Amino acid sequence: MRLAADHDEIIVTAGAGDFKALQLRTRERAIEMLDMTVVYSTGGRDIIPMRFVIPANGASRVLDLRGHDRNVRKVILRYTTRPGSVERAFVALWGLND
Repeated sequence: MRLAADHDEIIVTAGAGDFKALQLRTRERAIEMLDMTVVYSTGGRDIIPMRFVIPANGASRVLDLRGHDRNVRKVILRYTTRPGSVERAFVALWGLND
């Protein structure tokens, strides 16, 4: 995650398949998540409110996706940098396949 930004996008490759749930995992730094927008290959979107801190080297809860067509094209993350942070956090998106 970039320090100066308040959002980032993670592009999901077409070959990743359909997902029934997502999870965010951090490395080295904590991050305060505001929300996550899941953009599907059909163009549909789900906005998932988060409003919690993922600690350094921690993980979010498992975030279930609704509906049947869950081929994810990208995920947009909105966040704030933790006060006093001078280095960026590394965030990985994990998906649970159908």
